[in-house]
Amino acid sequence: MTTNLNTTTEQPFPIVWDNNRISIYHFLLPYQNADKLPEIAETLPDESLDNNEFKWADGAMDGVINHHGASTEQNCAENMLMLLQQITIQPNQSNIEQLYNLVTTERTLSFIDDLAEAIPNIDVDVDFDKLYEFVYWLAINSPDREIIKFSIAILGCFTTEQTELFMLFGMHNEFSLYSAIALENTLSFENDIENTLMKLAQKVDGWGRIQIVERLTNYPLSSASKDWLLRAGYQNSIMNEYLAYTCAVAGELDKVLEQESIDNELISSIGEILEALINGGPAEDIYCYDVGAQICANYLTHLLKQPNLVDLNILRTVKLIHNFVAEEVDENTPNWQEQIKDEIIEKANQFIQQDKWLELIEENLTANNENQFSLAAELYSQYGFDAWPARFEYQKKYNGDQWNDLMQSDSISRIQQVIQLANQQYDFAKLATGPTLDDGFGEDDAHYILLLILQELNRFPEVGEDLLLIALKSPLIRHRTMALNAIKTWDRSLWSDNIKTAIQELVIIEPDDEIKEDLTALIAEMND
Repeated sequence: MTTNLNTTTEQPFPIVWDNNRISIYHFLLPYQNADKLPEIAETLPDESLDNNEFKWADGAMDGVINHHGASTEQNCAENMLMLLQQITIQPNQSNIEQLYNLVTTERTLSFIDDLAEAIPNIDVDVDFDKLYEFVYWLAINSPDREIIKFSIAILGCFTTEQTELFMLFGMHNEFSLYSAIALENTLSFENDIENTLMKLAQKVDGWGRIQIVERLTNYPLSSASKDWLLRAGYQNSIMNEYLAYTCAVAGELDKVLEQESIDNELISSIGEILEALINGGPAEDIYCYDVGAQICANYLTHLLKQPNLVDLNILRTVKLIHNFVAEEVDENTPNWQEQIKDEIIEKANQFIQQDKWLELIEENLTANNENQFSLAAELYSQYGFDAWPARFEYQKKYNGDQWNDLMQSDSISRIQQVIQLANQQYDFAKLATGPTLDDGFGEDDAHYILLLILQELNRFPEVGEDLLLIALKSPLIRHRTMALNAIKTWDRSLWSDNIKTAIQELVIIEPDDEIKEDLTALIAEMND
């Protein structure tokens, strides 16, 4: 389908939104030549300002629906098609408003395939130039994200190239999927599609990266594209597991590992891919990879050729491979014969047992870098040593984020030390502002740290009463629920007067029905 649209001539269509709102196109336009959108541009101008409202990450709703299934709305598509036909004949405020409201109240992904398929096959006279002009006008002027998705998808039904427009919108994770499809539909040559999708994929790192790379790998790829998939293409801010298998297969990882040598950057990135494949999750994993066993063996062969390698991340990868093969793979696992399993375990042990590793781990236990320290502490534990004292000292010295690991101890004295340190580093008393129906996680670090501590206190009767009393007055439902869960584990004879009073006072003002029911039951026990 072609159009003779002259984009320099603006057609007057009735505006059916608040004209004081900035269009998403003009909001993104200043970043057209940027490598990536700055953080300030990631929040679209139509974002809800209600902090209590659940919000999907950019592109997440469409990403989850696209990966895990969704219902289609054929009736919705039919209604939209009828309105579009009417608008091309005689655009008026009523028809445009109906269409606009319909699009903004539906999930675009639920109807757009049916609508896009129907548009080229309309069996009545339609002015396609007018249709294109209208939808292009929406894309440039609308301040609402669902309208932008709708517009990109419809523009992608035509053969007119709008690469710059699609690239601009595609820089935002919310629109990456729609832009990628539109680019595939409007670019004429596979080589152009590959290069353009590659360029766009490098501009995003969330759901947009996932969706673009999945589409990119449907095409014949150059050696440069395959190399990028293995070095960086799999990386995303959601889960590397979404793209690890896709990039390993399309990037021909098996052939790369058959080479005589590979550079350290590639060794590191392949390690991350293998970790994601073994960890598994929402996409294909190591069990789906026919050559997974040979990949692991060949990777270990390359590592053993480099005695000067001192990367703890790679050590973690090797230990994961070793434990996976030794503990998870059995005789029923396809393509994992005993011979190659033994080879992998032997090579992994050679790598793990090198003398340099423990010394390097201990060095990093004194590092003032949270990621570096946490990795070293994790590995220190895997070598059979107690990392708790090092974690405690790090938290005490640097006020880091070791709370969850510190609370995994079974020692009452250690838990008491953690609570004492937490009280020194955070003013929890300020959180006791009274109960509300807030089911979130709070607005600052203190809310989160208190949550991490509370969720473990049910294992330690009589410990942390001061924090439990604060939690009972917290605005967060989670805090109050966890505090009650801990108190329930205490022998009733150990309940202090402060605990009893707090329960009696809370039941009067508690707004959550389930918590109020728990409180009522506890008061009944006190009165028995």
